Amino acid sequence: MTDVTIKTLAAERQTSVERLVQQFADAGIRKSADDSVSAQEKQTLIDHLNQKKFRPGQIDAAT
Repeated sequence: MTDVTIKTLAAERQTSVERLVQQFADAGIRKSADDSVSAQEKQTLIDHLNQKKFRPGQIDAAT
C-alpha cells in the first residue's frame, strides 16, 4: 500500500484536513496537512476511533 498525504486522505474520506489532523493527534500521531500517512498510521487511527466509539459501559444499540 502506498503512503498518501493527509490532504489526499481527507479528500478521500470527505472530511476536513483540520479534523483529520486532530483525529491523528488524538491517536498520538502528530501530522500536518502535507505529511504522508503510512498504512500502519492509518490502522492506528482506525483502532483509536473504534476504541473511542465502543467504550466500556456503553449500551449496545442492538440489545
